[in-house]
Amino acid sequence: MVLDKSKFWIIHNNKDINSRQRHIVNYLYNNYDKEVGFLRSSTYAKLHNCSTDTALRDLKDLLEKEMLRVEETGKKTNYLINSPTNIRIPKL
Repeated sequence: MVLDKSKFWIIHNNKDINSRQRHIVNYLYNNYDKEVGFLRSSTYAKLHNCSTDTALRDLKDLLEKEMLRVEETGKKTNYLINSPTNIRIPKL
């Protein structure tokens, strides 16, 4: 897990992201074994005390920068780390 996180940040070190986005990536890596297995925009908004619209904008930006990927779409969209070693983060 530590190697995956290190590779991830090496790949994405030149991407301009805000502190909320950086926090959520580290949060997902640091809580790999402790979470329910998905990140949704509502969870993001609660963790950062921001609006759902802000959360969606941040998540969309991370998707466009290929830092996150989507597992499902629609109302129950699950956002996952786009892992360099193809690990599912967060873990189910």
